Amino acid sequence: MMICNVCQSRFSFRRLFHHPRVPEYNLVYYKKIAEALASKTKPVDFQQCLDCGFVFNGTHGGLDYNVDYESSRAFSQVFTDYISHVIDFIRTNVCFERPPTIIEFGAGDCQFANSLVSEWPISRYFAIDPSYKMSEDNGKVYRYRPPAPDLSESTRSAYSIPSSSDLVIARHVLEHIREPVDFISGIVASKPTYVFIEVPCSSYIIDSGNYHFFSYEHCSYFDRKSLAVLMQKFGYSCIASKYAFNSENLLSLFKLNELENKFFIPEIKERRGSNKQFDFSSWLRLLTYRTGKRGIFWGASGKGVMLLNLLDFHYKVMPQIIDVNPKLSELFVPCTGNQILLPELIDFSNYDKILVLNSLYLDEVRSRVASLSRDMEVVYLLEGVN
Repeated sequence: MMICNVCQSRFSFRRLFHHPRVPEYNLVYYKKIAEALASKTKPVDFQQCLDCGFVFNGTHGGLDYNVDYESSRAFSQVFTDYISHVIDFIRTNVCFERPPTIIEFGAGDCQFANSLVSEWPISRYFAIDPSYKMSEDNGKVYRYRPPAPDLSESTRSAYSIPSSSDLVIARHVLEHIREPVDFISGIVASKPTYVFIEVPCSSYIIDSGNYHFFSYEHCSYFDRKSLAVLMQKFGYSCIASKYAFNSENLLSLFKLNELENKFFIPEIKERRGSNKQFDFSSWLRLLTYRTGKRGIFWGASGKGVMLLNLLDFHYKVMPQIIDVNPKLSELFVPCTGNQILLPELIDFSNYDKILVLNSLYLDEVRSRVASLSRDMEVVYLLEGVN
């Protein structure tokens, strides 16, 4: 029997999207094309709980993130500016009498951690991520690689992780967690005053009808209501919330309720008005038509990888794609085998247009292309779709 992992409902669900074969990992890239083509795939079956709004992949079996995982977007000024916007949101809505101790779960490349400590006087910042190859301390941010997914008291003690903190941060972590109640239980066990959560917004995905936001790695999606339901289980209320990054992301700050056992679920009118069934075939035809025979994608992040796979744009259809992350240059996309290259390495004579996958990056891409003295058409692939 199907059950919602947030509100425990067993009755009201609707299927949003299913596919028999998507990459197991979107952000694991390969040095050889043969390895990329042989990379594992998994099925997805995304359902929405109609009681709380939680969206989940009913076929997800868990993932081990002890892999060579590359999620950095630090090479884009657009994204760097967005990081500053998120930090401003947190600082505006918290109040500390002394420099706070902060623990960030899923800290990745520490771009956010390093930006925050450079702008904000803090006592200590602990950045935790299972993808780190080792633990290290740079004096401002302590990068910690946990030996296990949870942080037991003995583990905290051995690695000097504080048993309590003022602020816990989880940016783009919950979407990777199959059992969100268990995860939140662990990170708020010491009852931090504030918890900041950033997630892809499920209501945006549903209303925009863009299938490439779904992936096997992302097994859980939240809107305001489902996130409030989850956090109220542990005595936290939302004190600030906003949509960001073209409304793709949901920023939410929660505070521990001052009164013991003060549990209530606020009435939240979520942007979940769309009850249409996604027309996957029409979506595929439209994006294939727009790409044409000689278009090239700009962007090899998770959504770019999903687009290539869902559209079946393998290396024989689109031999190369562009990304500004030098760590990805000359690697290959999982399953489809497209080679990723820096814009300076692309022979643009083979292509007639550049297709940008997020409108926020249009000006940045056009500026980069102009700096290469290339007169190329740069368009937003999903114009009008969302």
